[in-house]
Amino acid sequence: AGRVEGVRPGCAVAVRLDAGHSRETFAVAVESNNWQDPAEVRRIEHQVAHEVVAEVDVRPRNVVVLGPGSIPKTSSGKLRRSTSVSLVT
Repeated sequence: AGRVEGVRPGCAVAVRLDAGHSRETFAVAVESNNWQDPAEVRRIEHQVAHEVVAEVDVRPRNVVVLGPGSIPKTSSGKLRRSTSVSLVT
């Protein structure tokens, strides 16, 4: 996802979603400076999903494009996956 044009470097996170009794699933959240441009958001969503499928052969349940600073990080800059779930559900 981080290779997609428009996605901010180091600002892409995949999070596991509770699938209940069905197969495990996940979503992807990315930050982009173009998060308010609907056409650019659609392009990024499509390209991120395509890149993820090409890499792991599984399609994310959804892809969310967020504004800069939206994905929570630790004080050392690591992505906080557990607190990122609320961004994609």
